Amino acid sequence: MIDRLRRAAERASIRPGFLAHQLDGFDVVEIGRRLACDEATVYRLLLCRTPRPDRFAGDVVELAAYAGVDQDALTDLLAGVGRPV
Repeated sequence: MIDRLRRAAERASIRPGFLAHQLDGFDVVEIGRRLACDEATVYRLLLCRTPRPDRFAGDVVELAAYAGVDQDALTDLLAGVGRPV
């Protein structure tokens, strides 16, 4: 299962609009450490669409709830790479 998620996230990393693309270059272990979650959760999160600029805060709330991660930690992580254009 983890291999499938990893491969899917690798494919999504070349597609703008996915968190895998926005966070490309970040180590999965580092993302997991920053969000206090396991590797599978990181990959599931990477397969999500990026927050929309006009609904950033609400989208982050939904992403955090979906992944079961801290909303503030996710906001900090995404702020570190900039919001999608």
